[in-house]
Amino acid sequence: MKKSILQGLERVNELNYQAHEKQRLSLDRTLPVAIVVAVNKKAQGPSIKAINDSIENFIVNIKEYKKIKHNLELALYQFY
Repeated sequence: MKKSILQGLERVNELNYQAHEKQRLSLDRTLPVAIVVAVNKKAQGPSIKAINDSIENFIVNIKEYKKIKHNLELALYQFY
């Protein structure tokens, strides 16, 4: 193979490696957060509203932190 083709292939391999490393590093900084909400069947009105307001407030506050919000993996589990 010509030298320029080999150099081109080496450069492609290097760029692929760098992209893979960048992706791996971003995954390493993932912040998993789980919100578990367990209420009984009698919970209604004000108590449910308070729970919803608290979750919404948490999400709104997290959005203010640009570094965190891009790596945040949020799960909401609801049980009755």
